[in-house]
Amino acid sequence: MFELYVYPAKGIPSPRTVVYLATYGNFSAADEAICLGLSQAGYSVHAMDPLRYLLHASHRSRVTKELLWEDFIALCRTMMGPPIVVAQPISAGMGLIWAAGVEMVQGIIAIGRAQAAFIPSHIFENDNPHAFFVSRYVKQISPRPLVLVVDGRSRKEDLEELSTLYQMSQQPHRLEKIQSVGVERLTSLLQWIEEPTKV
Repeated sequence: MFELYVYPAKGIPSPRTVVYLATYGNFSAADEAICLGLSQAGYSVHAMDPLRYLLHASHRSRVTKELLWEDFIALCRTMMGPPIVVAQPISAGMGLIWAAGVEMVQGIIAIGRAQAAFIPSHIFENDNPHAFFVSRYVKQISPRPLVLVVDGRSRKEDLEELSTLYQMSQQPHRLEKIQSVGVERLTSLLQWIEEPTKV
C-alpha cells in the first residue's frame, strides 16, 4: 500500500508526527534533507512519493476520494500521534483531500499547485469534474489549521489557485508567500499548526 521513508524524531520517541508528501515521482535529495531536518527538530517523519502509492492503489480500478480516505485512515492508525501533512507541489491537492476527509489529521501545510494532482484520468475516477474539486473540500479542514504556501517555484496561476482556496477555507488558516521552503520555515509553520492561537 504505502512505501514510506521513516525518519524517527531525535531523542525519545515523540507523538509529534509529520506525513511528508514529495512532488509526484520525485523524492529528491532536497526532500530527504527536509525530512532529516524535521526529525532533528523533534518530529517523527513518514515520507513518501505519492505517485508510487497511487500507481499501486489504481492497479485494479481508478482511485476514488473514499479510497484515499480509507487508506490514509489505516496509515494514521499506525502512527504515535495525529499527523500534520506537509505536501509539496502537485501533491498539495492530495494532502488537502486527505486533511478534509480524515479527522485524525491535525493540520496541513500545502505548497504550490493543488488541483493538478487529480489530472491523471488513468489513476483517478475523475469523470465527474467535481469529484476531486479541491475548493469543495478545503472548508472541511476547519477547525484544524491550514497553511497554503506560495514559494519561488510557483507560477502566477498557482498564486491565484491558492488565493482562491484560502478565500474558500475557514479559520484558522494562513496564506504564506515565501521564496523557499526550508526546514526552519517549515518548523515555524508546524509549530503554528500545533498551537495556532499562540502566533
